[in-house]
Amino acid sequence: MAMAASAAQQKAVRTTGLWVGLSTPILFAAVVLPLIGRVYLALFEPAGGVVAWPVVAAIVIEALPSLILAWCMFGMVSVFAEYQMARYVSLRASAGLKRAGVGATVALLLQVIVVPVALAALKGEPLWPAINADVFDLAVMIFASSMLTVGSVLEAAARELQDEVDQIV
Repeated sequence: MAMAASAAQQKAVRTTGLWVGLSTPILFAAVVLPLIGRVYLALFEPAGGVVAWPVVAAIVIEALPSLILAWCMFGMVSVFAEYQMARYVSLRASAGLKRAGVGATVALLLQVIVVPVALAALKGEPLWPAINADVFDLAVMIFASSMLTVGSVLEAAARELQDEVDQIV
């Protein structure tokens, strides 16, 4: 029974890893391509014929959290590669999960605090009212920080296991 459960778990990990591996480049392209298009239009076909650098800066600032989250998914590809080989507590997988948690947390902090404040500053608006975190952003931030915590715990466990193996050898 345990062998069947293990085979089912490995199949689920392989399937998830395959989907993450296939969808990550698509996700990254879905973020980068519109960014390139918007920056191109702002630089080479500006409204009024004059490039407004604050508009270009706003476009890049708005895209930054999405770029970071998409980049974090590339890190998850290596995590699932380790999981597919049944290395659930490997240092590489644990560190990758931790990095993804850090990246996701940073991206969400940017999305909730830095981006709205930067955009308000570029527009000459008051900064404090610009911070308007909704419940979804906060929930995803809690999830990301939980992923960071799990990655940190697994990384510490992997390091401890490696130290024990090194002492035995």
